[in-house]
Amino acid sequence: MVEVNGGKPIMATRCTMKIAAGKTARGELFFNLLIPAMALLVLTSCTTMQAYPGPKLPREQIAVIERRAHYFALIYGLTIYVGTIDGAVVDATASEIEILPGLHELTLIGQATHPLWATPLVLLMKPKFAPNELAFRAEAGRNYKLVTVEVETAAYAVWIENDAGEVVGGERREAMPRPKQGEHAGDIRPGE
Repeated sequence: MVEVNGGKPIMATRCTMKIAAGKTARGELFFNLLIPAMALLVLTSCTTMQAYPGPKLPREQIAVIERRAHYFALIYGLTIYVGTIDGAVVDATASEIEILPGLHELTLIGQATHPLWATPLVLLMKPKFAPNELAFRAEAGRNYKLVTVEVETAAYAVWIENDAGEVVGGERREAMPRPKQGEHAGDIRPGE
């Protein structure tokens, strides 16, 4: 114990100093490890994969497809990725894929993410999507993206749209109706 103020012990001051020292150590840990890790994540998640041989071509001579589509349900998120393009495995860190104009075949992979408490519910629901493979004809200078909607509970349709919103691969499907704000799916309305 340290004695100050007329010989009174102040144990709390020592504890406070230890806590303050701990905060400094955590702060250093945050700045030395977490910030660089977050920066690395941001930098690697914005990469572009060149899926054709030879030197990099100008944007007007190639087509670009976004690698993933996201759908957020009540208790989970579904991400659909391009796993392969024309049989070649796609770089897992790529957010975009550069391709040559022409016909291309994509194989899709899905991943559901959810909080730990929702695991039993998500396992019961078994989110799924279709089709698993899509083919489309890419045009030079165009951008393409995967689009997904929930067509039934935990069942999703996927297709490819160009930058004008036209379907170029797969089939556009209507999303299942959602309850209006303030309504619940099982509500019985007067007169029904």
